[in-house]
This record gives sequence, structure tokens and C-alpha cells, in this order.
Amino acid sequence: FPNFFSIYYVQYKRLGTALKLSDVIQSYKNLAPYEMQQFVSRIEVDLASGEAHALRMLDKRYVYNPDIHRFCAVAATVSRGDARAEKVVESLQTELEHKSVERRRAVVRKRMAMVEKVQAGLLYTVVTCLMLVLFVFVAIG
Repeated sequence: FPNFFSIYYVQYKRLGTALKLSDVIQSYKNLAPYEMQQFVSRIEVDLASGEAHALRMLDKRYVYNPDIHRFCAVAATVSRGDARAEKVVESLQTELEHKSVERRRAVVRKRMAMVEKVQAGLLYTVVTCLMLVLFVFVAIG
């Protein structure tokens, strides 16, 4: 979803409140990864009944996803041409970037923990082998 919103954000910066969700869908459709194809297709079908309807349906479909819920509110604000549209779009962009950075940091921490475990295992193996070699030399010699 963050990639989808990035396209929305870039087009909003270019077009302002003249932005249409259908234009964003067309731009994103070719770039969308496989997991997002159904997401895009459902919005595209709902857009046939109007942008407001598509946003309501999207919001109902993803009730437990706060990012999508917030996007629907932001997109509705933009489509109404509300004066505070720029502020809410910027706010959501900042929030999604922050979440993305936090997810990446969590992945890095997890990988670092895995690397530390592997290093400890290798160190233990090397020390054990050295002690065995030393024991053999002491026992023989």
C-alpha cells in the first residue's frame, strides 16, 4: 500500500485537487506487484459507480487497516477540493514514510540478531575444534 500512496502523492503534488483516483489506478496498475493486483482491480470496478463510492467500498473492505482507512479519508478530502487537502496528504505521506522506516529497522534488527547467533555458533565450533586439536597434541606428545 505505501507504494500505491506514493504514486497518489506524486500525482497530487502535480495536479492538486484536480487529481482523480482513476488516474492513480491507471498509473499504478502496471507497476503493482502481484499481491496488489486484486486491490487495484476491486477499486477499478468500484470506480465505475463513482470515486466517492469506490472510496466508501475500499474503506468497508479494509476496516481493520488504519492506513487504508486514513487514505480513504484523505482521498475524499482531496476529491471535495477541501482547503486543508494538502496538509492531510502531506501528513499521511509523512506517517507512511515513518512506518516504512520503522519496518525496515525491525527487519535489520531481526537480521542482526540472526547474524549474531550464527557468529556465536561459528565461534563455538572453532573453539571446540581448536580444543580438540590441542587435546590430541597434548595426549600424543
